Amino acid sequence: MRRTSSRIPDLKTRKRPYPYATLEELSNTVLHHHAVDAIPFVPALMEGLDARPWQDPREFFRFPTSRQWCEAVRRLAAELGANPQVGQISLEPRVQAFIIYAWNEYGVGGILAPTRGDKYMKLVQLRRAIGR
Repeated sequence: MRRTSSRIPDLKTRKRPYPYATLEELSNTVLHHHAVDAIPFVPALMEGLDARPWQDPREFFRFPTSRQWCEAVRRLAAELGANPQVGQISLEPRVQAFIIYAWNEYGVGGILAPTRGDKYMKLVQLRRAIGR
C-alpha cells in the first residue's frame, strides 16, 4: 500500500524499519531541494523516527549506530561549509546552524538525550563530529 504524506516522502509502508541511511538520505534530499531557495534554509538532522509507540502508521527507521551518527553530523557540517544558503540564520555576521530533531521526543524516536540503550553516545559523537 502506498500513500502520500506531507511529513514523509512516499515510501512503501512495511513491517520492518527502514535503515537509518534512508532517513538521512531523505533529509539530504530536502536540504538540496531548499539549498537554492531565495531565503536561507536551516536544515534538520534527524536522529531517528519511529512513532509506533503512538500507534502511528507512518514509516519508521532504525536508530543510527555511533559511527552513522558521527558521519551524519560531519556530512551536514560539510554541507554548511559548502553552501552559503544552507544554515544561514543571520545576515551580518553570518552564522550557520542546523537543527537536531529533537532532544527528548521518545514517542516518535527523535532522541538526543541520554538513554539506557545508547547512554551518551549521540552527545559524545556530536561533540566529536563538530569538534566543540
